[in-house]
Amino acid sequence: MKRILISGAGIAGPVLGYWLNKAGFQVTIIEIEKDLRTGGQNIDITDAGRDVLKLMGIEGAVRDNFTGEKGLRFVDHRGKVKAEFPKDSEISFTRDLEILRGDLVKILFDFTKDDISYKFGCEVIRLNHEENQVNVTFNDNSSDSYDCFIAADGMGSSSRKLIFGNDMKMKYLGIWTSYFTVERTDYDDDWAKWYNAPDGVVVLLRPDNKASMRASVNYLSDNSEYQPLSVDEKREKLVNVLSNKGWECDRLVQSLKKKMTSIWVR
Repeated sequence: MKRILISGAGIAGPVLGYWLNKAGFQVTIIEIEKDLRTGGQNIDITDAGRDVLKLMGIEGAVRDNFTGEKGLRFVDHRGKVKAEFPKDSEISFTRDLEILRGDLVKILFDFTKDDISYKFGCEVIRLNHEENQVNVTFNDNSSDSYDCFIAADGMGSSSRKLIFGNDMKMKYLGIWTSYFTVERTDYDDDWAKWYNAPDGVVVLLRPDNKASMRASVNYLSDNSEYQPLSVDEKREKLVNVLSNKGWECDRLVQSLKKKMTSIWVR
């Protein structure tokens, strides 16, 4: 039986592992984190993605974890609704299947863990390609050989650097993006709200099924060099971007200052 090693236990890795296992391969998935990474924002599943869920037999489990989002509203700096797109409209931002990334990760792990070997706190630190196999060394200095090694992890992962080396290049699109979670207030409901703030800043608040709101902040920047920022540096950057921008931006600033939420910025 051919052996496959996949790096990344998020969404792509377990889905790929499921189909490879179903085709007769022995699959091992490694994840650099010590446990499942269950953070993240809303994921809308449609078209081919929904077909894959049906073929895997997990569409029902995904529907049971629907975020409850009713649609998208565009608002101005005072919170007045300027346009509305309900979930069932033809050009809706909200899809029939909306699920939090973390919920989908948990569903996929539970569905595949009996057939796939998962190793957490594990990453490849060295690769050696031979004609019919790839030899890998892990971060605990153990080693093994596989017929194929697949990187299904983040775009800045060490796995991709080992595979592509200096040939891996990223094209900067002029935008930095960030995601974090904030407490729900009386202002919030089950509608996603989009606000175009001054100076090229876009703020999006989306409901979840955890009694909180998922915030997304995107902003234009001439700084094309990715910086591995600390959590406090990420907070400071976002506070500066959001301050005095209107709508719920000051609320987001206060939430960031309280250090009550995890942040992803790139």
